[in-house]
Amino acid sequence: MEWIVLLLTGLLSGATPTGFIVESIVEGNLRSRLAGVDTLTVRIDNTPSHQLLQGKVDRVRLASRGVHLTPDLRLDTLELETDPLNVDLQQLRQGGRDWRNALRQPVQGAVRLVLTEADLKQALQSPQLRDRLQSLVTNLARNFPGTAPQQYELSDLDLEFLGDNRLRLQLQARSFDATGEDSAQLTLDITGKLVIEGGRRIQFSEADILLNDNPLPPMFANIALSALNSRLDLDVLTQQGITARLLQLDIDDERLSLAAFVRVE
Repeated sequence: MEWIVLLLTGLLSGATPTGFIVESIVEGNLRSRLAGVDTLTVRIDNTPSHQLLQGKVDRVRLASRGVHLTPDLRLDTLELETDPLNVDLQQLRQGGRDWRNALRQPVQGAVRLVLTEADLKQALQSPQLRDRLQSLVTNLARNFPGTAPQQYELSDLDLEFLGDNRLRLQLQARSFDATGEDSAQLTLDITGKLVIEGGRRIQFSEADILLNDNPLPPMFANIALSALNSRLDLDVLTQQGITARLLQLDIDDERLSLAAFVRVE
């Protein structure tokens, strides 16, 4: 949702005293709020143009390549097309903890993004994602047969795109004894197909799961899949007033492409 905030604040900053929008200025404002971007183009439809001073825009179209939302998260491609926007500019200008209070009507639009395998590998190394996956590793280690009853720390994470919407994800974890030496190693290897379920969830299907190079029994494999799939459920966003519907997901041997509809109440 950071892109919606960037877009609204960029539009606000691009408004001149006479009420005209210069798209290149808006692009510059958006660039200044990003960690980096290779190419960025913004098209604004507004008739009449003075509507912007009232916080109204008919449509915004954005096309970009090489977008660094954060230093660790790069998108190969990001495209966005909004429905009409209606924002209280004064309240947006004042800021606050919840920028959605400035919306006079829901913000909604279509989003298409593309990540390369290298992009996603880099994102998986970010502290934020590793912290989330650490809790997954902890829960899994408690339920897997043959693992020692101790705390495991995520030590390595890797993935590989296999084409035909399939990928391989490998997590490695280790635990330490009182002297600080490695006391146990755990390697979880998951190969499967990603599918969209109900427009709200990305789920692993047809998955093969190995623990320390040994196939997991079905009961424990289901535990692992359930824990992993719960991280890919977009229903958690509804508590934040955000509705996301996945429209398309494609993975070849180099890129992951995703199209979605997003609505913010």
